[in-house]
Amino acid sequence: MINHIKMSQTEKDYKKVVKRGGLIYVHDFLPGIFRKKCGKGFAYYWPNGKLVKDTPTKKRIKNLRIPPAYDNVWVCTFENGHIQAIGYDKKQRKQYQYHPKWREYRQEINYQRMIDFGQTLGLIRRIVDKDIKSEGLSKKKVLAAIVRVLDMTLIRVGNEKYAKENGSYGLTTIQKNHVHVENKKSGVFNFEFFGKSHKYNNIKIRNKKLYQIIQNCMELGGYELFQFLDHHEKIHDITSDDVNNYLEEISGGQFSAKDFRTWWGTVFTLIALEKFGPGSSKKEVKQSVLKAIRFTSKKLHNTPSVCRKFYIYPGILESFEEGKLSEIIQEFKNEKPNEELSHEEWWTLQFLKKKL
Repeated sequence: MINHIKMSQTEKDYKKVVKRGGLIYVHDFLPGIFRKKCGKGFAYYWPNGKLVKDTPTKKRIKNLRIPPAYDNVWVCTFENGHIQAIGYDKKQRKQYQYHPKWREYRQEINYQRMIDFGQTLGLIRRIVDKDIKSEGLSKKKVLAAIVRVLDMTLIRVGNEKYAKENGSYGLTTIQKNHVHVENKKSGVFNFEFFGKSHKYNNIKIRNKKLYQIIQNCMELGGYELFQFLDHHEKIHDITSDDVNNYLEEISGGQFSAKDFRTWWGTVFTLIALEKFGPGSSKKEVKQSVLKAIRFTSKKLHNTPSVCRKFYIYPGILESFEEGKLSEIIQEFKNEKPNEELSHEEWWTLQFLKKKL
């Protein structure tokens, strides 16, 4: 039921935006153009089995540059469909090719969602605090611990498929041998593992409550760290779906683990730019922007280009380049933030409200 609420709201947002941009919101269960091997290349056919012959459609398909290795290729029959093509790569992962306008509009929706997320984050943190203090090693308690670690470290949630196929781990697949205790008394421990793109992660956490939960999880059987006990003392693993369902439940059915990364991407950038201050020359401003992006990319364990494209609200960089960021933040620097938000998070939220 929660998933249905979330998807319905998301699709409403998407449909509003695509309609404004002259696009059609489509699904791959609709009849589509398919392809068959033909000589050294491919021939494309309409859903009724007739060969695609018209020049505009052939040109559109050619410009999509669908990889030859893709299987079960589906091409949208509409030139303004928000999804233009779908195929399955060698590992049978579903790959999408979107209309250029859609990519732009989807990012706009994501940044609009950041305001809602910032306003709900206090509630999420309050419930997580309460659930972490609950008795035993229940599913709710372990999920709360995972969300707290996510909020503190931005480690990806991960999934079983990537762990098995690529040896890359996230919070739900991290194993007990990835945990290294540094100081029991102070509750200091490290996660050492290979994450997405086989990138090495060594992340230190200092938190006594989390440390105790980690220790309790370590005492359970099995390789994976985050597990819980049901009412019959039976051990169960935690999945990425469990984490997102928990977040949906405590946030009112709106958000997922990825929203933390989008939120913190912009917060970290604001922190860095405020520290650097307005530059005295265009060159200095440009260098500060690049340094801020690199700072954020390290925090998110991403490349600078990916961070800039997907996790940093462009308006914050534009305001800094125009010399207006500090001036805008000054407007609400003296306002008292919510107890659950840091000053920098509060500034980010107010900045987004002003700009979006």
